[in-house]
Amino acid sequence: MGSVQFTITEPYTPIPSTSRSPQFSVPSTTQSLSIVLMQVNGSPPPSPASETTNLGSSAPGCTTTATTLTCQVTAQAPAGNDKFSVVTYSQPNESGNLLGAGALIVNVVAGQTAQAPATLTGTVTNIAVTVVGSVPEGMATTLPVQVVAKDSKGYTIIGTYANPITLADSDTSGSTTLSATSLSAAAGINLAYNGAQMSTPVSISASANGVPSTSITNASFLPLTTAPAVNAASLTYTESDTYTTETIGSPGPTPTPSISTYTYTTTFSTGATYNGTSGLVKAETVYPQPTGSPEIDDAYYQWAPGPAAGSWAFGFVGENYTAQQYTSTDVCSAPYSEQWVVPLPQSWDYFATTDGSCTFTDTSTSANPYVHAGTFFADGSGSSTYTFPVSTPYPTGSVLAFVQNSDGTLLITNNDASNGSSIVAVGTPAPGAATIPLEVQTFPGALPSPGTSGTPAPVATSEPNWYSTAGLPNGVVPSPLQSGVYTTVGSTSLPAQCPISASILGTSPTVSELDYLYTLLDPSGMYKTHTDRLFFVNGLGDVCDLYTDSEYDNWNEQEAGFPGVTYQPTTLSVTSGADYITTTSLTASMIATKSFAEALPAASQMLVLGSAAERERMQIQARSRAERLEAQRLLVLHHRFH
Repeated sequence: MGSVQFTITEPYTPIPSTSRSPQFSVPSTTQSLSIVLMQVNGSPPPSPASETTNLGSSAPGCTTTATTLTCQVTAQAPAGNDKFSVVTYSQPNESGNLLGAGALIVNVVAGQTAQAPATLTGTVTNIAVTVVGSVPEGMATTLPVQVVAKDSKGYTIIGTYANPITLADSDTSGSTTLSATSLSAAAGINLAYNGAQMSTPVSISASANGVPSTSITNASFLPLTTAPAVNAASLTYTESDTYTTETIGSPGPTPTPSISTYTYTTTFSTGATYNGTSGLVKAETVYPQPTGSPEIDDAYYQWAPGPAAGSWAFGFVGENYTAQQYTSTDVCSAPYSEQWVVPLPQSWDYFATTDGSCTFTDTSTSANPYVHAGTFFADGSGSSTYTFPVSTPYPTGSVLAFVQNSDGTLLITNNDASNGSSIVAVGTPAPGAATIPLEVQTFPGALPSPGTSGTPAPVATSEPNWYSTAGLPNGVVPSPLQSGVYTTVGSTSLPAQCPISASILGTSPTVSELDYLYTLLDPSGMYKTHTDRLFFVNGLGDVCDLYTDSEYDNWNEQEAGFPGVTYQPTTLSVTSGADYITTTSLTASMIATKSFAEALPAASQMLVLGSAAERERMQIQARSRAERLEAQRLLVLHHRFH
């Protein structure tokens, strides 16, 4: 953190040229003033910050002479390029009439007090115009136009202009329109874009009496038609994991953790096509293996207009994952889940912004082959089917199917003509209930056709309520079944678990933190929580993630189809660790970030595309499916051959 010192004098007196603090010359009617931090590096501040002061001889921080009242106000602010809004009022405590308002941009350095001169009235001698943000072609929106006027001393005028400013839009097609073209004082101006196709930029120019063209910086606007090029940007990460597993409620020694460390590299490219959708960003991650071929994960993303005007969202489109004797394909439907929103809001839910489904197919060619295919929705509901081909354990093959509803109810059907079949309907427990209701049907051979005479009626039974053991409040099903919430924390420093080389970070890196909490209840036997602390460095992106993955497993409802089987207690597995950059093609990654930031000025906090957080999320889902499959397969084998 740093600070900015504002000095306010009343009534108007000439400001000495030797003054070191920001000076505000205010009319004698001004009795209070408010200073609000609006942006840090073009994005909303990590936390609201404002200062309010009354102007009077007895007010704190104020002194008087025979002709002048002088008040000093110090505002704390995050390090970076900070934009303040300064508003004056005719009465104390921000009451009465609003007398003046304007913006002031200050470069704040951590641990220092910034000095930034400004005045509420003056003669304009210098003008800078900027269109804030950008928009893809075809999307009608409104973007802010920032006009910064300064006087001959270099003071930013945040009030009345002695010589008014005239704005002009060179567009003659009607595609863009300014909300105002004449400014007698600092004010908010917008540029409306109707979504039409534009081949050349339009100029947003300014003029004022007595201001030469050499002292004016004009703006331009052109909607985006292509994604920024990030081809060949490459990052290498080191991941260090600590893994433990224990049986809940079982006496015994403290579990011995398993520790592993490995490295992997991700390479980015644009213009990719996946499942018929073009213009995507591709992130290819290669995971080396001790023996044999590496595992390769190709993930695809799409930039699209975000939830707010001028914002963008980075959505997950799908992936191909290839490992030894295993492949996985995910294809999602638009609108896609938002991994990133730029500029970063205070919080957002990865799953709440989409109603599209994701369809997957997992194929194993191991000694026990299978195909696992299904569709899941953002609320955690969905269906999937495991198909086991004819083999020694399954002389006629086997099909295991799940239908998972958004309320937590579940239907499991196991169709195996050789070893017997079953149908298990899993209900939902009442708050505080000790058991989960089940209905079970078993068959000596294949599942009969619906309505077949002689079909055994469902038998009502129950299983222990393992939701309580897993820590779910009142032992009930959460709604929705899954969520993924991002929360912007703000400026921070890198923790010790992120030992990144200074040759990568540079000197005095600007670090910010974003936290992610993912929860998932799979009523067939798993409850998972995953937390991420994501650390960003301006110009580099996501450089380090600290994570903890806690998974409660209980497969008892699947055992309900096998009479006489003893229910097993819940197990807890915990993985925690750090994932951080160890090497980087620095030029390429910086170009990737800068090209995006240049296209979207509000995205100065944007990271290198395809962060480790999303890769970890996909790994979680892949591991969850693999773990569920393996547990189900072992259960079937155990009950049939032991």
